[in-house]
Formats: sequence, C-alpha cells, structure tokens
Amino acid sequence: MAKCLVQLTYLEIEKCKRMREIIAPENAEEMEDLISFPKLNILRISDLHNLGRFCSGNYSIEFTTLKKLDIENCPELTGFMVNTGTDVTGGLQPLFNEKVAFPSLEQLEISGLKKLRIIWHHQLPADSFCKLKNLSIFSCDKLLNIFPSYMLARLLTSVEELAVVSCGSLKEIFELGELNMEESHAVVNTMLRKLVLVTLPRLKHLWSKNPSGILTLRNLQTVEAFACCNLQNMFPASVALGLQQLEVLKIQGCTMMKEVVALEEGDEAVHRFVLSRLSTLKLRDLPRLKYFYPQKHVIESPMLKDFYLDLRNSFKETEGERLGKFPVQLPLFSIKKV
Repeated sequence: MAKCLVQLTYLEIEKCKRMREIIAPENAEEMEDLISFPKLNILRISDLHNLGRFCSGNYSIEFTTLKKLDIENCPELTGFMVNTGTDVTGGLQPLFNEKVAFPSLEQLEISGLKKLRIIWHHQLPADSFCKLKNLSIFSCDKLLNIFPSYMLARLLTSVEELAVVSCGSLKEIFELGELNMEESHAVVNTMLRKLVLVTLPRLKHLWSKNPSGILTLRNLQTVEAFACCNLQNMFPASVALGLQQLEVLKIQGCTMMKEVVALEEGDEAVHRFVLSRLSTLKLRDLPRLKYFYPQKHVIESPMLKDFYLDLRNSFKETEGERLGKFPVQLPLFSIKKV
C-alpha cells in the first residue's frame, strides 16, 4: 500500500493511541523492496504513545523531497527504521540508520522521545541530512549528545539554527572523541547562526574536548543559554576568537559557570576578542562567574547597546586581582574597547 502513495505531499498522524508502526510488512516477497515518497514535503508524527518505529523489516525508505519532519511525544519510539539484523551504533539503537534517507530535509524537530539515546547511525546514506538547516530537540531525557564526531562535517556545514531544551542526560553538544586533534588539518567551518540551550542539567561543556582550532563558529550570531546549572564555560578561547559575527549573547541561571571564555592549556597570550557586531550582552544569575576570560585580554565591541550585568553574589574580588577598566569596577573584564 505504501508504494502506491507516490502523489502524497503531506502526512500527519496524531493521537492514534494503539498504533505501533506506520508501515508494516505485507508479505515475505516485499522484504527487500525500496519504498519511496517522491513528493512528500511535510511529515508530522505526534502523540503516538505506543509507536515503536516508523517501519520494520528489511525495507529501505527514501523521502526524496521531504523538507520538514516533526516527531513529537512518541515516548516508545526508539528508531525510525528497526531491523534486528541491522548494526547499531555502540550498542545503541539510533533514531535514523542507513535504511532511511532524507536528502532534502531542512527542518527537523524531535520532542518527547523518552527512550532516545542517539540520533544518528554512524553509516547513513551519503546525501542524507546534508541540507538540514534547523534542528530542534526538546524533552529527550536519555539523549547523550547532539553532534557525534562522525556527523560533525556533514551536519555543521549546513545546520544554521540549533535549539536543545530539557534533555536531562545530555553531557555535550559536540562530541569530538574520535577526532585526532594533532593530526587533523581539516577545519570544519560551521554554518551555525543561532544556538539556544535551555534546562540541560548535566551539560558541563559544549565540546567533549578542546576543538583546538579545527572547529569554528565564525557565522554564529545569537547564543542563549538558560538554566544549564552545570555549564562551566561557553567557549574555549580558540572558538571565541572567531566570533566576529556574534550579535547577541545571553547567559542566565548557569550557576556553575566560572568564565564565559575558557583558558586553554598552555595559552598565555593576551588575546584580542573582536566582537565587532555584538549589540546585546546579558549575564544574569551566575553566582560563580569571575571572569569573561581568566587571562589578560582585550574586548572590542563598538556596537554594544544593550548591556546587562546582574552582580548579586558574582565577581568576588580576591586579594591581588587587578580591577578592570570597566564602568563597574570588578575584575570581569581586563580591558574593554567600545
């Protein structure tokens, strides 16, 4: 039946309480077949509380023209395609594996997948997710990371907006564990423009280890981090030095944050942070924050207009600290140019 839906452009399935899968195998002869939705543009799946998979069996599925995919409040969903004979990544069932292709997908929203631990298989079709621009992830309590090392080059050269909210197990955004920083000469120039992180209680760092200049955020314009109570810093210095396009930086309720920009091991240089387009800077409810950057530095932000510091319980001066040349005489900034 699914093979006959070649004219389908929009598919929405909602509140079907007993549905366990959307496409079921019809007979043994069809087990090796390819299913294609050549005209489907939008797919929404929501409030299917018993849905365990989109499809089972040995099918491959192509969503050739799909632009938008929403998967919401499907707490039992573990994989889009589930086949017991398919290799899993690190013993974990990924949401998307090599049996499903999204060559044109631009918007992906995932929410309320309570059992989801990883999103991407390590061997996806070559063109799958290469056009993804907007990625939103909400209330996936067991999710471990967003961008594993094997997906960095594929996703970060296309994704422009990322929002991650209420993922209680998330420890990092960028997993760099398999990258050899000393041998790698390829720089991943990301397209990321907007980053929003909200209520991620186990997130300590955005990166699993220092990106050491091989990953940049040169197109980043907006960063908002709220209620990430274990987040210790926002950027390593090597990334912060490339934030010339940054316009908005808001950090609130990150109660373990000690500095906005982290000192890298062995780095004693006096850095110049050129934030030439920064217009809004708000730092609020950060009781352990002591520095923007813990070494001597220069900040250039000639466009800064909206500036807010909540100083309660923050920026405690200790003996020997030099006061900065900043309107509020506290050692947050070493030197600031406006």
